[in-house]
Amino acid sequence: MIIGMVYFLFLERVTLVRVLSTVEAKWVIGLVLVWPFLHFILSFVNGYVLKRELILQVFYVILALSTMVYVLRYGFYSFRKITLLAFWTSAFGVLLNVYSPSIFYQLSLLNADSWGDVVAYGRAGGFFLNPNNAARFMILMFIFVVMAPKKFGLFKFGILSSALLVCVLLTGSRSSMLICGMVISLVIILRFAVSRQGEGLHLNLPKFVLSLLSLQVISIFAIIGVVKGTEFILDNTQAGARIGSASRYDMFSNGFDEFVNIFIEEGRGRLETTEPYLGKFKGSFYIGNGMAGARIFKAVNQIELLPHNTFFLIAFDYSVFYLILTLIGLLFYCLGSRIRIAEFNTGILFSPIFIAVFIAVGFTYDALFNNRAIYVIIGALLCIRAFPETIASYGARPAKSNMHAR
Repeated sequence: MIIGMVYFLFLERVTLVRVLSTVEAKWVIGLVLVWPFLHFILSFVNGYVLKRELILQVFYVILALSTMVYVLRYGFYSFRKITLLAFWTSAFGVLLNVYSPSIFYQLSLLNADSWGDVVAYGRAGGFFLNPNNAARFMILMFIFVVMAPKKFGLFKFGILSSALLVCVLLTGSRSSMLICGMVISLVIILRFAVSRQGEGLHLNLPKFVLSLLSLQVISIFAIIGVVKGTEFILDNTQAGARIGSASRYDMFSNGFDEFVNIFIEEGRGRLETTEPYLGKFKGSFYIGNGMAGARIFKAVNQIELLPHNTFFLIAFDYSVFYLILTLIGLLFYCLGSRIRIAEFNTGILFSPIFIAVFIAVGFTYDALFNNRAIYVIIGALLCIRAFPETIASYGARPAKSNMHAR
């Protein structure tokens, strides 16, 4: 796969030069490759040779740059079509997983990450195998899909949001259910009621009121649908017959209070996963513990789980300064005239939605930046910010005569 991407970058080397000249590309290279390489040296000095981890960081950078080049060369319209296809393919995979989990169990046994136990547990991960990845990346794909410069009506939005809600429910990911609700609420408000106008924001008050009313109606139907849906899963599917997944789905059908109690309990459990690492973290606050430091510490001390918090993990491995630079990068993404142009052209204030999702997922998931798909998303978002004209030419492939004009 690396060879294929390198060959693609060679063919599109003129476009690659344009991409590499941007601040966004330098940010990716610095945070994803240069800084981790320095901490690879730290791990090497401590006696750990992490060739695979270093190769993965190189792969992630190439993947992000390849995505930036693709979006710049072929336009956001082409990328969005691919994202829409991936969204529906993922939805099909999750539904198939619920009714025929044995297929995915066999696939999981061939996977290097050994997700067989998770699939056997009964949660639906579809083609992602990992149900948490399936839920969170479908949410991120959903945001790209609603970034449609052309007219995007409530009917299309209703179909997409309903599919998303169903699939996230089937994954049994409790935190993703809340993130999903947050995203749909933000999209309704920031797509239909708030818009960019020049340097500022414009609030359409009638549409804002209508958006709030729509949220209430959707919430009512969503609550009823989730309860009835979980009852159907428990009574009619192979996933519902498994003890592990049944306990996950059952929490949605036992009332709001039970859901809140379980969610609070889960939140405490996620905080508890960081406790064995706190002493080591305090002693390496400024320099970090080196590449894969948390995983090495876990293995040496025979700790059962990694911290379920990506931000804590990157600070543990690469120091608190790396975390600060990452958060500054998220803030930097929302600022500047180019992002305002991109949001005007897409008809939605997408940057705060993506930032909210990154933060929410980062605090509830231990591998946000250890997944290939996230670097495709990062590459696309950075290209949109660096070259908002890729959206301005939505629906048509950029003319060759304009390809080299910034």
